[in-house]
Amino acid sequence: TIRKVIKFKLLYYISGITGRDIDTMTEREVMEMYNMLKYQQMKEKREQDKARK
Repeated sequence: TIRKVIKFKLLYYISGITGRDIDTMTEREVMEMYNMLKYQQMKEKREQDKARK
């Protein structure tokens, strides 16, 4: 399924950023990292929007 592909890419991306092995990470840790990344991206986008005004 496409969701599985996205999830796999996401895991790969997260492990690339954190330098941690995906296999040693729990599902919960992965979700926390994912939420952190999403929050950071949202914050950056908001700052960019502010700078544009």
